[in-house]
Amino acid sequence: MNNLVQANKIISKIAKENPCITPITVRDYALFNKFFHKEPYTYGNSWTYVIQGMYGIGENNLGYKYFDGGNLSAVCVFPKIEKPDLNVFYWIRPMGKSILDVIDKLSKNYHKEHKLPIYVKKIFKEQYEYLRNKGFKNTSNFPWHSSCPSEDDTYPEQILDIAHTIDIAKKLGKTRQLNRSYRYYEQLKKDETLKEGSIYDHKKEAKKVLISFFQEEIKSRSLNISNPYDFYNIVLNKLNSESTIEKIIKIDRTYVAFHLSEIQNKELASLYALISLRNQSNHIVDFLMFDTFYLLLKSDIKFINLGGSEIESLYQFKIKFRPIKENIMYWSVLY
Repeated sequence: MNNLVQANKIISKIAKENPCITPITVRDYALFNKFFHKEPYTYGNSWTYVIQGMYGIGENNLGYKYFDGGNLSAVCVFPKIEKPDLNVFYWIRPMGKSILDVIDKLSKNYHKEHKLPIYVKKIFKEQYEYLRNKGFKNTSNFPWHSSCPSEDDTYPEQILDIAHTIDIAKKLGKTRQLNRSYRYYEQLKKDETLKEGSIYDHKKEAKKVLISFFQEEIKSRSLNISNPYDFYNIVLNKLNSESTIEKIIKIDRTYVAFHLSEIQNKELASLYALISLRNQSNHIVDFLMFDTFYLLLKSDIKFINLGGSEIESLYQFKIKFRPIKENIMYWSVLY
């Protein structure tokens, strides 16, 4: 895990200077959802998205928020991924009629007084253009990571019509990739050793899967832009179970995978965790995807947002499932 001592000192000092900045608590779940429901749709309109990468920041491991009664944004200070000695201030999924003016004023102050680069994360095109006119820039000028300048918004969000995707998967020829994925799902579903449970009932096992997954990733990839702590809040804290669809999978006495989605409205959910030990079971990722689809259909959810992508290979994996829509979101930076 990153050394977050200095980052926490900085955000704590900023919070003391501004009474509108306070630690996020579980009681803020309702507050964020009140704002989300007024906003245009995006993958970022969820409690899971807001708290997912905050582990280690703030007294509750949920980061901080800016809230002045009419405007709301999750905020944090976090080390830059390729320069861990450089801390950066983040505005995450800002909402409210005058939030951009708040961001403009406070960001310029924090940049000057605290020497902090500023990222504004998960905003719409109009918001991006507004901030650009205020002097903010595209992340290509100061990338979150050299290989993915806007983190998971480097490639657009992918939205699927779940029934449509399943129907295509069944009808395609056996040589087609999506059909093979569906057949792998069906094969694993018949495995008599496969057992299913709730992540929240098996937190220790889910944590072990997480740690093992990232150990595999470090060995197999030269590019590592995430770590198990990015998932600790959604795995170890039962923060919003009333709106999550989740499952942990055990095959032949070994826990090998889990997935988690959050329902955002009557028709749509987003996928936030798809973690699997591929060295323990072949084609487990295909199983997780279609298992997610069927669970959501049982809850009368018609669409799923797979989110954006940091790298092209992940983007290509998502478009295999034949999205019906792309949703482009933006980052902006002051440095």
